[in-house]
Amino acid sequence: MNLPDEILIIIWNKLSKIDVLYSFLNVNRRFDKLVRDKIYTRSIELIKNNCQTFNFNIITYAYANNQLYENIKCTFLNGKFSQVDFYLDQYPNGEARSHIYSLPYKINVMHDISSNFPIGLFTNVHDIWLADIFCPFEHKFYDRIARSFPFLTELTVINYIPRNYKPLQEANNNNQVSSVIVFPHLTHLHICSANINVAEQFLVDTNTLLPRLIHLSILYRYIEEVTGNFTRKATRRNCVNIKRLNFFFSTQFVHCEEFYLYFPCYK
Repeated sequence: MNLPDEILIIIWNKLSKIDVLYSFLNVNRRFDKLVRDKIYTRSIELIKNNCQTFNFNIITYAYANNQLYENIKCTFLNGKFSQVDFYLDQYPNGEARSHIYSLPYKINVMHDISSNFPIGLFTNVHDIWLADIFCPFEHKFYDRIARSFPFLTELTVINYIPRNYKPLQEANNNNQVSSVIVFPHLTHLHICSANINVAEQFLVDTNTLLPRLIHLSILYRYIEEVTGNFTRKATRRNCVNIKRLNFFFSTQFVHCEEFYLYFPCYK
């Protein structure tokens, strides 16, 4: 695609006539430039419904928090959109990030949700990505996610900073017992993490219950450690229905007998 900028601008101005638009980045370098203008747009998801209104989910980056806020205010908080919610992240490297989305939210996916995501109710969403490389995800954040997305079926977690994880017994001693989080419809879980905290959060049944989990993607050493070499009782409940395991960065394994006993539905 090597169209002149003038033609690309015409296409851009005609986008309101397209019923569905998903991520118009990486189509063309100059198209990227036109889309991003002075800020970097990570992803854009738009759906036009029959009422001639848009549902959208937009993530943008900039190197000045004030610049990003002013852009949001001028573009989305000027009365042209009926209901909009957004939140801002300020990163240690000076970069700022915004996540803006329309309400009620009609799109069935929502990606790049950070730890500052406010609670809401998104009954149409079935697939989400939780991603934060600067802040750890805490138990209360996952509880907020479970309440906000009650019909979630697929979840990807990308988090690299270890949290201040406390074993259950220690939490009991400090009177900090948290409620067990339930994802009643979740079938696919992808744990892309540089620490074992996320695996502990989701697979230990005193933290989270996953009654329908059938597909798990994880590092092999994490599943081996969190299950106590496939003997730990606290993780057996969330693993018993798993049919497929995808081990990141790993070759084919010859599994031990304990592995197959621990995952009786594994194929």
